[in-house]
Amino acid sequence: MSHILVTGGAGYIGSHTVSCLLDLGYKVSIIDNLSTGSIKNIPQLADFYFGDFSDHSLLKKINHSQPIETIFHFAAYLSVEESTYKRQMYLENNFDKTKALLLFCQNYSVKHFIFSSSCTIYGNVNQPTVAGHTPSAPINPYGQSKLMVEQLLATLQSTQFSSLSLRYFNVAGADLDKNLGPLHSQPTQLIPLASLAACGKLSHPLKIFGNDYLTRDGTCIRDYIHLKDISQAHIKALHLLQKGAPSQLVYNVGYGQGYTVKEVIQTMKKVSGIDFPVIEAGRRDGDPPCLTANSDRFKKESLWSPQYNDLEAICLSAYHFEKSK
Repeated sequence: MSHILVTGGAGYIGSHTVSCLLDLGYKVSIIDNLSTGSIKNIPQLADFYFGDFSDHSLLKKINHSQPIETIFHFAAYLSVEESTYKRQMYLENNFDKTKALLLFCQNYSVKHFIFSSSCTIYGNVNQPTVAGHTPSAPINPYGQSKLMVEQLLATLQSTQFSSLSLRYFNVAGADLDKNLGPLHSQPTQLIPLASLAACGKLSHPLKIFGNDYLTRDGTCIRDYIHLKDISQAHIKALHLLQKGAPSQLVYNVGYGQGYTVKEVIQTMKKVSGIDFPVIEAGRRDGDPPCLTANSDRFKKESLWSPQYNDLEAICLSAYHFEKSK
């Protein structure tokens, strides 16, 4: 079975994808510096290497035992808000280091590269859902760093190297059977924060950033996708490349159904039975008012069929996972 390297494989989405790959019998190696990931997320069947994903000496060591065929690249800084005041740090980590990783791919004949991209690439859009052909106009450094990697991948495509980018739309929830879910002690995403609030672990009231957007209740609308579905989307992406799909494909991965911040908070209160405190604050820099996915192309071409499109189920799994920690 082919050798797959997963950068950020001790993190939230990376660890669950690693588990799915191992279930299918792949040889899996993980690089992670554990800045946001956890050693608890690494299964015994995976080979773990502590370090930086741009370290060529470490990459060569991993490649030596068995040539790497595919890289899943999850490792990145991911806070939209933080990127607005740490722009250089985000560009260096998310783009410059990925460029070094791709140089390794070219030098050591890695065949496939699956990139963890983001819906923030689209910026402010004036339509209810966005498709892959929607123009890219990121309004924050995080989205810019993801778009820069996609553009670099487009220049590297060849008959020997194929890549595929998945643009995520707000991954949330947990896999309670595998005991995998968000472990970051200071999350920035809404559902993990609401889970902390419901469990009494948030030291301050949950904040709603902006209540004057042109949406149905004035708060931002987002498309939330379950952890299990996004992991299966990566498996489908791998199968596409293995079957010889054209290089540098870009796909949206989401449900095409958006919820406002207030709706998510009310759902978390409902499933947890906890009426935790919430306050309203001003807008954050870099937040578009509405982002939901048109994933029809990915569903058609990969045969991906999401199984967990249920906001209550997503919130409940996140709450139970946080409560169990």
